[in-house]
Amino acid sequence: MESLFFEVFQDLPFPHSAVDFGRLNKSLSGEPKSYVGISLDVESSKRKFLIASWRGFLTRARVPQAVSEEIARSIPLVKSGKSTLLLNGSKVPAGAKLTLQLIGDRLIWEDHSYWPIAFSTVLNQFSNLVTVHRLLIEARRTEMAKALEAKGYSADPMDTQSEFPRLLPTRQQYAFASLGAWLGGAVNLQYYAYYATIRQIHHRDLNRKYLDRIGYDEKTLPDIDKSGLIAVPATLLAPLVEAQGGSHLFGSLPIDEINVANSPAVSIDEYSRYAQENTPLGIVVDKYYRAPFWARKPERLGLYGAKNIFRDHYEGFYSKLATTQLLRCKHYCIPVIEVSSIEEIRQCVAEIPVRDESGIFFRGQTSLHTLPRTDGVRELLFADSCATEPSLTTSASRKLSYIYDDLHYILRQFAEQQIYGSDRRLIPERAERWRSLASSPLCELDYAIMALAQHYGLPSHGLDVTTSLDVAVWFATNAYWKDEDTNASGYKKLVESSWSDDVQQWPIIFACQNVTNTIRPSLLNCEELEEFGILARRPGRQFAKFFHGGHSDHQNRLAESVVCAFRLRPNYYQTDSTFESLFPSPDNDPAYQFMLKFAEKYPEPWGRHVNRFHPFPVEN
Repeated sequence: MESLFFEVFQDLPFPHSAVDFGRLNKSLSGEPKSYVGISLDVESSKRKFLIASWRGFLTRARVPQAVSEEIARSIPLVKSGKSTLLLNGSKVPAGAKLTLQLIGDRLIWEDHSYWPIAFSTVLNQFSNLVTVHRLLIEARRTEMAKALEAKGYSADPMDTQSEFPRLLPTRQQYAFASLGAWLGGAVNLQYYAYYATIRQIHHRDLNRKYLDRIGYDEKTLPDIDKSGLIAVPATLLAPLVEAQGGSHLFGSLPIDEINVANSPAVSIDEYSRYAQENTPLGIVVDKYYRAPFWARKPERLGLYGAKNIFRDHYEGFYSKLATTQLLRCKHYCIPVIEVSSIEEIRQCVAEIPVRDESGIFFRGQTSLHTLPRTDGVRELLFADSCATEPSLTTSASRKLSYIYDDLHYILRQFAEQQIYGSDRRLIPERAERWRSLASSPLCELDYAIMALAQHYGLPSHGLDVTTSLDVAVWFATNAYWKDEDTNASGYKKLVESSWSDDVQQWPIIFACQNVTNTIRPSLLNCEELEEFGILARRPGRQFAKFFHGGHSDHQNRLAESVVCAFRLRPNYYQTDSTFESLFPSPDNDPAYQFMLKFAEKYPEPWGRHVNRFHPFPVEN
């Protein structure tokens, strides 16, 4: 099984842009030779899998020449005059292999170059993620075992699953945290589900090829693909499940999971027979909700439940509403309420029971968007019950050719360079603080980078939400526009006469609250980079929060938090928010200045996404 761990982690892109400029600059004063040690502190029976994973990942560590030249042109190396030293000391003979040695409880990467020390900080972060998530699972298992034994039960059959790793900012962090949780005793290796689906998500031709392999005919196959169901053939599934050591979970959900509050349209016995009849074929995974199912033809089964039911968290609240439509968010329905004023919304929101300390938050849109399911797949998932699903997908997932992780470490490096372009007296303290955050398993720095990207136009795994109803109404009643030739952006106020005759296209506001343990960690504050001279004023002005969508294999995650939706009737909605208040100019927003500089340096493929709102304000 070590070979599978090697292959999975060899598939991880190495973040060549994640250099530690301080350590690299210092090492350039000596000969081109360095090393870094990686902790292997784990239970002896699983140590070989950790070693195999690291060996696989480090095979991708060789730095392409173009990247070496880009790093040599960075501010820190240009200022120190050491660019040539890096280029001369980073040349590796063709065919040369990395030297990896086991010394005690450490794996040592030694190289006749400066790269091991340059990457030591990010590798330390990945190693810390393994350790922390291993310890978290071990602690949870110990706590659960004590609780069971106190009640006279044996802890032997206890299953502990891992949920949190998919909420980490990048694919690499996701993978190493998931590995750590498994090493600590989790029954699932959550990252395997992402590994098994991500190529098909980004390459529809491959998904159709796999759908054909698991038995879908020419007539059915396009409908399955268009509806967001991702094929995982048995030849791909079986080795992953075997290496994980258990077959009842894929990712962190059971295959053919049943929600007891909303059962399928068929009997449990009939539902379960697919597990036996379809095992040789493979599964499909709903990329909007990461749910895995044994491959089936589209028929009236209602895999997400055959009834229109509401969450019981809001039973009293729902009973008082005048509902005009139902929307479906996986297993549960939510009501749509038509309103004519902000005050109506405010009065209704005041009646929502507060079930989480983070409270109610909102997302305003100029119209309702729905997931593109075909009729057959709707019957498969919902039978005859409500099947209109709001699309609250992440911006990165809506662009098949766009890979957020490719951007993340470039943007992080660009931010780090700003430290070395600042006041010389501040550099040592800021550089040391940056290194501390860059190696932290809490990923505070990486969440800050992701939120920065999202709030200034770069697609990410997250969604913009706000705790301010006033701000949500402003975004629902002001339409975003962008000139693709100049990248100029702005907003245009909707007037009553512009409301569509189709009520489904009226502006809508989603009121959300995280009421389940698996969703609660998704709502994040917009971490700041102010201590490094990059103060982001826009998120503060918008009372913004960052909702993590769970990478590209869980694209509609926000829908699982929706309490209700407010549809705005044609009217004038006066808010205290204005374009000027929500979008401070570059002169008043250092992060905006920073992102415009980033766009100038990297016009393609990322810079064109950065919003250029000034001097292009809202049109009245």
